[in-house]
Amino acid sequence: NGALTKAYDAIFASYGRGLPIAFLRALASKESNLKADSELRKGIDLDTRIREDTGKRDSYWGLFQVGIKNVLKGFNKAHGRNIRQEQLFDAELNTKIASWQIENQIIKAYEQFAERYGIPELRTNWNSLEWVKLLLAGWNSGHSRAGGVQGAALYLKSQGIPVTRSEEHTSELQSHSFISYAVFCLKKKTPTPPPPPPH
Repeated sequence: NGALTKAYDAIFASYGRGLPIAFLRALASKESNLKADSELRKGIDLDTRIREDTGKRDSYWGLFQVGIKNVLKGFNKAHGRNIRQEQLFDAELNTKIASWQIENQIIKAYEQFAERYGIPELRTNWNSLEWVKLLLAGWNSGHSRAGGVQGAALYLKSQGIPVTRSEEHTSELQSHSFISYAVFCLKKKTPTPPPPPPH
């Protein structure tokens, strides 16, 4: 019937930081086909990848395809840990790190950005498919102001373009192509970002 396995639901409930289990199940299915031992090599030699980080490439491991260069590095720094990429095959640890990235890095950043720049579309709303799309865009394409969803959303707002779908408009941030286009416009047409509003 095409239903996703619920084999990891107990782990999602315990280590998912309160994120909806159905969301985590769907994301893990998309990232790794719900296979905890999945690795995306990207053509990089395993030994080289373990020994050094050139800063130019990344590799993705485990249930949620946690990235080594940014996500794992950021988690280790924030928590004073030294988790190695090989440990990401552990479903509990992988879920814990991915959920931390989503909840603590992306969602909190969206909330702060929404408040500061008056972009309500970025406020948490699990009942909104469009907000979930923005969350997934941040997970897959980056969520920063410099080169991700927040910067694209700010640019679109400055141009009077809806950030999410409405009855009259089609969302400009529904796909990676729109994300890339909006970020391209942000970098090319607004080399100096507008200053933050006064406190």
